[in-house]
Amino acid sequence: MYDEDLISHILTGEGIRNYPQDLRQRSAEELRGLFAFASSGRVNATRVIKNLIWQASTAIRDGRRPPIAGNLRSFWYTDIKPVLSRLGVPVEGRRATELVYDAFVELVTHHHLFHYRDLGFLDEGAPTRAVGQTNGTCILFAEKDGRFAVRRAGAM
Repeated sequence: MYDEDLISHILTGEGIRNYPQDLRQRSAEELRGLFAFASSGRVNATRVIKNLIWQASTAIRDGRRPPIAGNLRSFWYTDIKPVLSRLGVPVEGRRATELVYDAFVELVTHHHLFHYRDLGFLDEGAPTRAVGQTNGTCILFAEKDGRFAVRRAGAM
């Protein structure tokens, strides 16, 4: 993990702050004050999303909140969509959910600030992955989950 100065530098560059109050509980007016562009007054949805993700990750890490125990879509419905809806940001269609996925990739994969497992996301693919006992270097792939059992039997 990074030292506090580097984390602070990364967070500042991403427009992320450590807000003392749960952003999910703030009013639309308060949120606009924090996340609207000064020039246009439009809400910066990407900054809202990144701050919600960061706030969830630190709350879970510090034990102030239980892990997600769901998938990214669960997090979208519990944490992101209600806030964006309150702000009048369009949440229908793919654009809004893609912003969430992109924000996670940025924070987890690019900046390495935390891992998906740190938030308690379920690994939905775990039942369909296995390392063979005799050919651990051989990768077998089944496009359909329903065919995995046959592939597993052949690999073991």
